[in-house]
Amino acid sequence: VWGFVYLVLGRKYNKQYSLFNGIVISFVGTFFSGITPSSTGGQFAQAYIMKKQGINVSDGASLLWADFIIYQTMMIYVTILFLLRFSYYSAQSGWFMIILVGYLINAIVILALYTMALFPKVYIRLSRTLVKILAKIKLIKDPEKTLESWTLQMTSFTTEIRNISKDKKSILTCSLVNVIRLTLLYSLPFFIGKALNIPLRPEQMIDVIALSSFVTMANSFIPIPGASGGTEVVFTLLFGSLMGSV
Repeated sequence: VWGFVYLVLGRKYNKQYSLFNGIVISFVGTFFSGITPSSTGGQFAQAYIMKKQGINVSDGASLLWADFIIYQTMMIYVTILFLLRFSYYSAQSGWFMIILVGYLINAIVILALYTMALFPKVYIRLSRTLVKILAKIKLIKDPEKTLESWTLQMTSFTTEIRNISKDKKSILTCSLVNVIRLTLLYSLPFFIGKALNIPLRPEQMIDVIALSSFVTMANSFIPIPGASGGTEVVFTLLFGSLMGSV
């Protein structure tokens, strides 16, 4: 399903781009995000493979920006789940504050993305100030090169935002595919639970989807490859009352 998003976006740069290519990119992104701290390696690996698929690095970076922007925007889906189950789960125990922090981090990312698109010059000025401060405390060796790189990325990002906004059909298609993708991903524990003979009722599907989205949000600030250990702990805390602790 995720590969279909790359098919839609990839056809903008390569008319011969196939669904199989998109599926490969989705697996590459998932794997390299899972083995690098804070999921930082996925997009670099994807851009490298895209080049081998006939999409040059700059177009590949634009494609990945587009995918990231659309995906983050579709966190509205998670917001709906969050609001649907907030009052019930927030009353369960103190661990729900972890989920709230994760949700706020995701919300801040989305807000930052759109303010960057609307006010790029402000962010470029802030970048200059930040680079000067980091250079003074010796955290950056070449401030001019760093600033040039940040400005280039900012320009690329804002350009891609403008390009995406003109292609409403692709936006709608990719948004719908992302809803399907997230629903399938978040509902997996329900079907695994049924396979393990855990007596889950059909109406509990929404609880499973909501809890799964909460696990994802909590993982957003576990800075180790694949959020290893943290994922299991959060999952156990959240699903213990629904599926049993043993």
